[in-house]
Amino acid sequence: MPASSKPASAVPTWFRHPAVWLILATFLCLGPFVRKAVHIDDYLYLRSARQILEHPADPFGTDINWYDTVMPLADVTQNPPGVSYFLAGVGGLFGWSEIALHLAFLLPALAAVLGTYALARRFCDQPALAACLTLVSPVFWVSATTLMSDVPMFALWLWAVECWLRALERGAVRWYAASAVLISLALLTKYFGAALLPLLLAYTLIRERRPSWKLLWLLLPVATLLAYEWATAWRYGHGMLGAAGHYTQIVARPGTAWQRALIVLSFTGGCLLPVLTFAPCLWSRRGLAIGGLVGAVLVGALAQADALGVTPLQVGTTTRWGLVVQVALFVLGGLSVLALVLDDLRTNRDADAWLLALWVGGTLFFAVVLNWTISGRTLLPLAPVVGILVVRRLARRAPQPGAATWLRWWPLLPAAIAAAAVVQADATLAGDARTAARVVHEQLAGRGGGIWFQGHWGFQYYMEAAGARPVDKGAVVAASGDYLVTPEINSNATPPPAAMFEPAGDVEIASGGWIVVMHIPSGAGFYSDQWGPLPFVVAPVPAQRFTVSRARPW
Repeated sequence: MPASSKPASAVPTWFRHPAVWLILATFLCLGPFVRKAVHIDDYLYLRSARQILEHPADPFGTDINWYDTVMPLADVTQNPPGVSYFLAGVGGLFGWSEIALHLAFLLPALAAVLGTYALARRFCDQPALAACLTLVSPVFWVSATTLMSDVPMFALWLWAVECWLRALERGAVRWYAASAVLISLALLTKYFGAALLPLLLAYTLIRERRPSWKLLWLLLPVATLLAYEWATAWRYGHGMLGAAGHYTQIVARPGTAWQRALIVLSFTGGCLLPVLTFAPCLWSRRGLAIGGLVGAVLVGALAQADALGVTPLQVGTTTRWGLVVQVALFVLGGLSVLALVLDDLRTNRDADAWLLALWVGGTLFFAVVLNWTISGRTLLPLAPVVGILVVRRLARRAPQPGAATWLRWWPLLPAAIAAAAVVQADATLAGDARTAARVVHEQLAGRGGGIWFQGHWGFQYYMEAAGARPVDKGAVVAASGDYLVTPEINSNATPPPAAMFEPAGDVEIASGGWIVVMHIPSGAGFYSDQWGPLPFVVAPVPAQRFTVSRARPW
């Protein structure tokens, strides 16, 4: 063999790149859920998408029954149309099947995971671990299986920050322009994208220590937002951003101020579950002991409380200990996130540490003060920051990379198993509504009489597809002999008046399982704390009951 020859590598260099493995991991996590049923607010985005195909310049120019009466979509939706334009393109090209739509939504999910990796390379020595922590956080994994705006906005957010940091480092106009465009797209996807403006403004001032002409690039997304507000006010009679802000003011938020603080900490700990599985590696024995003491105090205090938010903690004279312990555990996880932020600030005290701290603080402020509800979706932007903070803390605890490999990676396994169970529970909840719509149609289609329904979310999508009509409480429309279907677990659904309807049998879907994600009696409200103070609860999953009633003779 010539001296200059080298043995061929068994594995191509590109295949060893962490980004390749992150792409494969993302497909592995999300691939099993491409058949997931339309769920929660997916319906609103799909209605707007179909409207866009017919009238591209009028995304909200249709009527919808979402609050039990027909209203303009522009008066119902609280999000900009960016995702609906994406859905319109997918639906127009590939059809409206769940598989086609979810496969398309793998693109923003991949962009978010890779964006986390790209950003984490700046802040920690194990960016792949930070990206994996984001991927297996319940808040990301669940959100990535929906057709809503959260993950697309999240992906645009991450790459906007990455481009801005590159621009500050290199002074290249193209990176400022790219960041400004991505911020504009983010806020046209979900209004929370506008939070990038104060975040990057503050970071730049801390880093540069003086105002700079570079900040003028942030005026482009400001102009975009103002133009959007003006255009929607001209077309729909009110600015869509202003209407969303008004909505947050008129919706009653459950609980007192201290209860809302506990609830947001509970959601933070549950949605970012890896902070709990990594706790033995993050904190010293003394720190863990303090955490145990705080947890015991929380359990004792909650056991004395009557309720937390909308959820009773007492049933008669009996404390709901299972619920109390889970709240305390998740609150500890939320406190752990705050401790990571403070520890990182104390240790580094630089612009990067302030960026991460302001990122966390701004997201929590939005969730508690500005948004109409506390939900997993509003806390999604925390996932990459927490992943980065965990890796930075691990590096300080075990500075030798070789010795720290097992320490850093093994807690991913229990975190991934728990998160997969949560995602499966959410997919099952969505699938039960689809199954119920099919069963109801099969049972009632040949009996005569129209079919009406209450409830919304994905159930509305599948009932309308089967030919049923939503109840309009502003008009009496059900004729004698018509059927009314009322889901037990849904929004805006109330028992029909006995004087007008008689029982006609129930449809019950019992899927089983031990993770509950949306159920008021259980205290689980992943999509809104108006259902419960926990994003999910470990408890037997109740059967979904769909009450079928028949209109009495007039």
